[in-house]
Amino acid sequence: MANVLTELISRQAAIYGQREAYYYKEGNKWQPTSWLELLDNTDTVACAMEIIGVKENDNITIFSANRPEILISDFAAYANRAVPVSIYSTSTVDQVAYIVNDCGAELLFVGDNAQYQIARQAMGQCPKLRQVITFDNVKRDADDTTTLTFKQFIQLGEKASKACHDEVAARSSRATADDIATIIYTSGTTAFMLQRGAYHPPRASDHAERQRHIALFPPDEPHF
Repeated sequence: MANVLTELISRQAAIYGQREAYYYKEGNKWQPTSWLELLDNTDTVACAMEIIGVKENDNITIFSANRPEILISDFAAYANRAVPVSIYSTSTVDQVAYIVNDCGAELLFVGDNAQYQIARQAMGQCPKLRQVITFDNVKRDADDTTTLTFKQFIQLGEKASKACHDEVAARSSRATADDIATIIYTSGTTAFMLQRGAYHPPRASDHAERQRHIALFPPDEPHF
């Protein structure tokens, strides 16, 4: 069974092109992003991940409230056969550090300035964490020489060589239905939610099975 996640965006872009994949709020207005734009952004971020050293089967962490950059980062990870690990947006320094260390992540995406500050504190507890990417254009701490904004990260991907593009394509081609799609840490009822945290790895094949039972992509509906 094929891995549907690595080909989902490109397949939808081939069908729907300039039709809206999603809307996001900018100020007081909802702005559209087409399937072709989503494909281009995903491909660019996938290359940026390869450039900074993301490897197949790596776990990458995302610490942010809901926003389009999470979707792009998730599918860029799938293109590299990496696994996105979400961290709840109001997590504490200790909670962020626990998840980053437990899953062995070297890359952490954060949303806003508050989450950036938490990430900066958590880095002191996370010996493997080497790169933070901020979705917002936050002002870096004076002693921070490594953090990149998402805009800078995209610019890095835009400069990707043919070899980089070929490597990402090769990784995608090796994806299988048994690849882990995501890792989710749950809270249970403990006072400190991660003392007894667990992870649940749904696999790409679960998404394919779901498609067999519901009309996930009807011809007249571009959204997923």
